[in-house]
Amino acid sequence: MIRLSLKWQIALWYSALLVVALSVTSGILVWRFGAIVYSQAQRRADVTLSEILSAATSTSPLSFPGTSGSPLEVLLNTDNLAYWSSPQTWIEIDAPSGSPLVKTTNLGGERIPPAQVDAQHTTTFRQVEIQGQPAIVEDRFARIGSSDVVIHVAQSLAIVSRALAQARRTVTIVLVVAIVAVVLLSILLASRTTGPIAELARAMREVGLDRLDRRLKWRRGDEIGALAAAFDDLLERL
Repeated sequence: MIRLSLKWQIALWYSALLVVALSVTSGILVWRFGAIVYSQAQRRADVTLSEILSAATSTSPLSFPGTSGSPLEVLLNTDNLAYWSSPQTWIEIDAPSGSPLVKTTNLGGERIPPAQVDAQHTTTFRQVEIQGQPAIVEDRFARIGSSDVVIHVAQSLAIVSRALAQARRTVTIVLVVAIVAVVLLSILLASRTTGPIAELARAMREVGLDRLDRRLKWRRGDEIGALAAAFDDLLERL
């Protein structure tokens, strides 16, 4: 069994405690950052869906160039629905049964998977994959005019994933540098703590060889200084 000196025991324990503290703190920071960015994506989806519902249920009728009809008919026009879409935002409107009524053209041949929402459970949030990238979807059951529909707004999480990956890389680099610094400082601290003890042990061995004139003469205000002063005082009494 390997027996470590007091110096290395202090250095290892001190390093281990600080490394654990740094790792836990880094993990919490990355998790919290991810939660904030995810919440922002969720918020963008919610704002878009609320704008669609507000426009469709407002007392003022929807107004898009070249279109007319009931609010639902105007909303079910792909060109009109594109007003709220973007490269990072996909929209689809389904019948309560799940059959698609309209979707934005940026979905291409894909569609947003249907969700279980109804008049009793009007809103859900979930994660799906659209066009090979993760997305958060808000599904909301709504009545527009006399018709019931389910509106899906999907917000891409690709930017969130990239931001989290970058944050993890940055935190990892900082953590490695911090660990190296902690280990070096721990060794330095342990040396400053155990060095005087080793010197005191050498002095005691010299006294054992009848070198009664041996003195430490340390001027320290801590416990080690008090021990050295007691050692010198003891030799003065001999």
